[in-house]
Amino acid sequence: IRPLHPEVPVLALTASATPKVVDDIQERLSFKSKNVLRKSFFRDNLAYFIDWDEDKMGKIERIATKQGGSGIVYMRSRRGCERIARALQERGLSVDHYHAGLDTDERTKRQQAWMEGKTQIIVATNAFGMGIDKPDVRFVVHCDLPDTLENYYQECGRGGRDGKKAFAISLLTQKDVDSFDEKVVRSFPKKETIRSVYESLGSLLQLAIGSGQGETFRVDLDILSQRTGLDIRALSHCLKFIEREGHISIQERSRFQSEVKIITTHESVRSLRDQESTPGQVLEALLRSYPRLFDETSMISEWTLARRLGLDKQKVIDSLIWLDQSGHIAYAQASELPKITFLEERIPTKNLRLSDEHYRIRKHVVQEKAEAMRNYVNDTHQCRSRMILSYFGEIEAEDCGMCDVCLQRK
Repeated sequence: IRPLHPEVPVLALTASATPKVVDDIQERLSFKSKNVLRKSFFRDNLAYFIDWDEDKMGKIERIATKQGGSGIVYMRSRRGCERIARALQERGLSVDHYHAGLDTDERTKRQQAWMEGKTQIIVATNAFGMGIDKPDVRFVVHCDLPDTLENYYQECGRGGRDGKKAFAISLLTQKDVDSFDEKVVRSFPKKETIRSVYESLGSLLQLAIGSGQGETFRVDLDILSQRTGLDIRALSHCLKFIEREGHISIQERSRFQSEVKIITTHESVRSLRDQESTPGQVLEALLRSYPRLFDETSMISEWTLARRLGLDKQKVIDSLIWLDQSGHIAYAQASELPKITFLEERIPTKNLRLSDEHYRIRKHVVQEKAEAMRNYVNDTHQCRSRMILSYFGEIEAEDCGMCDVCLQRK
């Protein structure tokens, strides 16, 4: 944009960035002079605690009972979320889990139940939280270590939005720290592994050498994982490296909601609605719920249609597919599969560019952030809030007086 319209104003917004990142943003966006408007990262109603405790479920139960209000429990893995949610449910708590493995409608339903106070605690991966602004979150619990202090600060910051006191509590064991260290090591696969992923991706998509430039594909990472012998996380790291080198572009979640448009005549629709069939019922519900389907493509919810009709969601999906195949509607189903676009033609694997410099810089940044996270949880002498503020460039901050370290001094 700069060369075309040099005078156009540019505003860069971020919830959390270190001074180094702030400088980098201004440099990359070609700011004429440094100009930063910053609010303090200090939260005077949020108390940070690190608790080394093997009995995490018992601790969460006591926190939820004592604090009341709503709570979020963060766990990095989907399986861990489900396990913790079950354990807390068995203790009689109002709990549900949330992660990207659930379909869109199910995630929406669970988030809404929590927002409305029908569910007290949501156990979630970091897929939960973007755009969440619930005022009465009294506690945010981490059951393992976030990747960075930036992530930790943002997730903790969902507590106490109403200005009343809230607690950000990390329940950790040495095993959690060891797992964190292992994950950091795994995030830098060997170059031979990255090349083998590129080779497997091309084979899976049946792309010939010299073809594919500009083409976009949906890729089932589970199938690619089986082909490469890598778990999803390691596979994702490899794909990210290939993306950074400019070979591919990844759109991680391509369609959040299904879309429908009626493409047949009013007479055909009327005839089908008169038939006592499941597709006819679904079409009737579509028109009642989304009245402009003849004129425009609309985003729909299969779960909402199923609830209104008293049908199983899969039956609704099957009916929509039948309506699409029979030419009554154009139906594009929501997809959790990522899209991968080849920015250049597929090349022989031996010619794949993998810059040593990019690899080294990226590794240094990740290790630096991991070290900051590790130092934060292990430190028993500095105020938690003060450590966070220092990380974000607020050097002159005072002790908060309410974190575990400050209370221990008292």
